[in-house]
Amino acid sequence: MPRSPRWAWYFGVLLVLGVIAVAVPLVYNLKAQLTPEQLEAARALWKENGPADYELLYQERIDAGPVETFRVEVRRDKVSVWRREGGKEKNLEELTPSQRQAYTVPGLFERMERFLEEDRAASRRNYVTAAFDAKDGHPVRYVRRVSGTQERLEWVVEMLQPGK
Repeated sequence: MPRSPRWAWYFGVLLVLGVIAVAVPLVYNLKAQLTPEQLEAARALWKENGPADYELLYQERIDAGPVETFRVEVRRDKVSVWRREGGKEKNLEELTPSQRQAYTVPGLFERMERFLEEDRAASRRNYVTAAFDAKDGHPVRYVRRVSGTQERLEWVVEMLQPGK
């Protein structure tokens, strides 16, 4: 009496579903990666629509450490940075002008570009994703995870109404 080939179909369907279960997250994560073209498009949008004077609430988490919160005030070419500790803000007057500039929107773009260049030069496939504001292009969220290590950097940036 010949055996029914139903068992082969069953395992064939399981194999196909397994491949799909692996492929879908892989493709999704690869499409979510930040590209130099996306960064350049956001930078161009900022140059076109970004305000000259603005305030940012900037949160940074390095690895599994605590979230550090900064308030950045940009008035023409003058940049002021405050670190929020508890309920108080401390003016970071000791920062050099170039260090303060790193907290501005153009400074954030420069840091993202530098990380992309480092990753390309190191020939490693790190997970890097970013979200940009649709109106003016400022970064809203940035995550960089270095493969093979515990190194992770995350920024959350909020544009504040002046005087908040």
